Amino acid sequence: MDGSSILDTFQAQMFLGDKQYQRINVSIPQGTNIPLDDCSQIQTMENLSKSAQ
Repeated sequence: MDGSSILDTFQAQMFLGDKQYQRINVSIPQGTNIPLDDCSQIQTMENLSKSAQ
């Protein structure tokens, strides 16, 4: 998965520029269940990313 994420990051930076794209890898606490296709969890993911910064 690292190779894929590196390519995704490179492509996003090429399209958006360095100032418009920021990748944050957040460790999700054990017991937190966030399905990949559950957009109702966006606020939870935002909160986790803010606490990681």
